[in-house]
Amino acid sequence: MDNDSRRFVEHQPLGGYSASLNTIPQHVIFLAECRSCGRQRELDRALLDAYANMANVRNIEARLRCACGEKNTRLMTGYWVSSPPAGNSS
Repeated sequence: MDNDSRRFVEHQPLGGYSASLNTIPQHVIFLAECRSCGRQRELDRALLDAYANMANVRNIEARLRCACGEKNTRLMTGYWVSSPPAGNSS
């Protein structure tokens, strides 16, 4: 799937972002977005589990640093959806 043909839909976990990582289902996608430059990156769940399994999402978010050097990241949970083809009015 082409990255331009999909969009990320944020869906907060049950208990909000204060929930610990080990209580969030495995199918949920983690997306980090830099508030300074706008860069987005999907995070590998296996690495998150190995690094911070019992930490809550906000504690993990505070530790992330963007490639631009800023430590101003927003960590979101959600899923990808396909965008309708161009010219489709439905």
